[in-house]
Formats: sequence, structure tokens, C-alpha cells
Amino acid sequence: MMNQKHQSQLQRAKASIKLLSKNVSNTTTYEELQTELNFFMKSYIKDANKANNRPNKSIIGFINYLKDSERRPRKVIKVEPKKRGKKTYLDYIPNYIILREQGLSYRKIAEYSAKHFRQKVSKDTIRVLLTKLNEEGE
Repeated sequence: MMNQKHQSQLQRAKASIKLLSKNVSNTTTYEELQTELNFFMKSYIKDANKANNRPNKSIIGFINYLKDSERRPRKVIKVEPKKRGKKTYLDYIPNYIILREQGLSYRKIAEYSAKHFRQKVSKDTIRVLLTKLNEEGE
């Protein structure tokens, strides 16, 4: 019978393997595949080296990949702007949805928008917008 720690590690390792499989299958070019596998190897090698003689080092290597993937910046799809002179935060709604699905808080999304899209928008505006979109989609 497995103890609580081993059960938790098993679940996280399985989630990591599923994530790796999903990320590899979603690649469309050789370069994307190479980038994804290099990221995996970098995360895995942290604990799976020869000097580390723990018996569960391979499982911990996969868990590291899962942890690093959560902190890894993802590609954000650029939205084609409407036919108006200046972009507004409404042009980036699909990006806000993607960022929220990745687990970012409304505050982090607002900071990301200001830094990467050069669109200053409050966290409350994003919260209201995404909440309304979520309610309409249900």
C-alpha cells in the first residue's frame, strides 16, 4: 500500500506525462518539437542526474517538468485588430481568455497586458469582461 506522499507523487507524475504528450502532439514544426523536448530535458535533468542517488529521482524529474510548465510563459496568439485607428483592450480578448485558462490571476493579466500589449486595463475590467463572456458561453 502506498503512503500519501507516494500517491501524490504518482498522480503528479502521471499529469506531467499527459502534459508532455499533449504538448508534443500539439507541435506543428520541427523547431517547436525541439523546443518542447529541450524544455522537458532541462526540467528533468535537474533531479535525474547521476550524482543524485535517490530511488524516486525519475518521478521527481517528471514532477519538475510539471512545475516548470506551470511557470513557463506560453505563446499568445496575436489578434487581428479591427479596422480602427488605435487598438483597445477589446482587441486582446482571446489573449485574455487564454491567459486566464492558464491560471493567471486578473491582476497578472492586467500587468501582462500593460507590458506586452501596451494596453493599460484594470483587473476589474478584465474580471467583468471574462465573467460576462463565461456566462454567455454556458
